[in-house]
Amino acid sequence: MKFIHLSLPFLIASSAFAQKAKHIMTTAGAGLPESADFSVKPMGYEFGVTLSFIIEGENIIEVDEKSLKTEESGWSMGPFSKVNKERSLASFSVLKKSNFLGKENEAKVKGTVKVVTASKSQKKTAMLKNGGKAVDFNGLKVSLKINGENSFGSGILVVGDAAMIKSIKVEQGGETLKENGSSWSGDKRTYHFRDLKEKCKVTIEYWTDLEAKKIAFEKG
Repeated sequence: MKFIHLSLPFLIASSAFAQKAKHIMTTAGAGLPESADFSVKPMGYEFGVTLSFIIEGENIIEVDEKSLKTEESGWSMGPFSKVNKERSLASFSVLKKSNFLGKENEAKVKGTVKVVTASKSQKKTAMLKNGGKAVDFNGLKVSLKINGENSFGSGILVVGDAAMIKSIKVEQGGETLKENGSSWSGDKRTYHFRDLKEKCKVTIEYWTDLEAKKIAFEKG
């Protein structure tokens, strides 16, 4: 899940969590020649050192990628934090742009991230019309957006904290449309659906009890 900055006021989660994230992997990449392009770069290549961690808990929705804080300078959040289907494990990585190849043990970091959890949800259904007024779903502004010949930019536009969304269902003529991925920018996310027309019925299940838990991590 792209990853969205959480704007709701959070409580500290009471769910059972490990006190610290566990360091599970270190990868390092040296610099490539300037002439090296995509055709020759190794799969997953990233210049610098990447430290990966795993978090054990429950009811996990996502790792808030904008919540990273480290005592040492130069570290940033790595790409693609993940959560398993059971919502009991999350993984994330931190990256430092420096050549640690052969010196991986020298990479040190101590910091915190926030993990977002939820366990209660509600559903709401509304009819949407292209160009019509956005419908409020518990603070989320939802509207139908059709671009020309149903281009990739068309879909269900949601403005707000997308971490609130548990599921989204779109129906036309009694049939459920197949979702075709999503795209986002800032607090705007568009959910794309095949064969979307000028009118549709949208059902969104959204979390009502989002909470944040600060998790420490360290690699010495």
